[in-house]
Amino acid sequence: MANDFANGRLQPCALYTQEGSNIANAYDTSGNGNDLAFNFSGLGFDSSDYREGSQSRGPNASGTLCASRNDAALSAGFPGKGGGALGDLSIVTWAKWTSITNYQHLIGKHYNTAGNAAGYGIYLNATGTPDRIVGFIPYGAGGDSAELFVDTGTSIVSGRWYHIAFTYEYSSKNWRIRIWDDTAQSVAETTGTGSQTAECSTRAFTIFNKEYWLGSEAFLGRLDETAVFAGILTADEIDEIRAGIYGNDKKGPGLMMGCHF
Repeated sequence: MANDFANGRLQPCALYTQEGSNIANAYDTSGNGNDLAFNFSGLGFDSSDYREGSQSRGPNASGTLCASRNDAALSAGFPGKGGGALGDLSIVTWAKWTSITNYQHLIGKHYNTAGNAAGYGIYLNATGTPDRIVGFIPYGAGGDSAELFVDTGTSIVSGRWYHIAFTYEYSSKNWRIRIWDDTAQSVAETTGTGSQTAECSTRAFTIFNKEYWLGSEAFLGRLDETAVFAGILTADEIDEIRAGIYGNDKKGPGLMMGCHF
């Protein structure tokens, strides 16, 4: 069984199933047209190791690869589009690392210069022990600073698939990082409340890295079934997406919450 995102309570603003064969693009299958263009070659499809559909995708080797879409080209309602108030946000993805070093950015709308981050996203901090997933949101004038939310429940190791979810509620500033370890068959969750008001910049949305010309923090591994929502997924809904049954208990269209207007 596969996720039926069209019939879920929330529909994604973007859904990257990592299917297809076009080496130059990551196609958005949500219906919102948020296709991503790759900035460098070296992308690989992996039909032998995946979690949904028939393949996963990621860099073949260490490098500066990322797939991106400029802010102005994002669909209406996409989290952070146009800058200003971030709004509610959920990100989910399957991820498997082939190499764990430094910082590795998976998904987000972010840019980093002189130590300042402008946007939101998920990255791996592999500079300490243990290696942790970090979610972050922007704040300050132009979203030039970042508030970091660190998962404390899962130590990431290479060679394992993880299902990772990050949610952030704008009004309450409540956040959640929920991680399923597919080898251990266990889930761990870290929650908290931020202190800053999330104000976003107009940077590009990217997966596999930050914006392409800052290449030292590229993700090294495979991603599968990556989705972004302009709303808050519940823990049960996150688990349904991970299990591939999201939306399958609905008799008709969902509530049309998200990026469908």
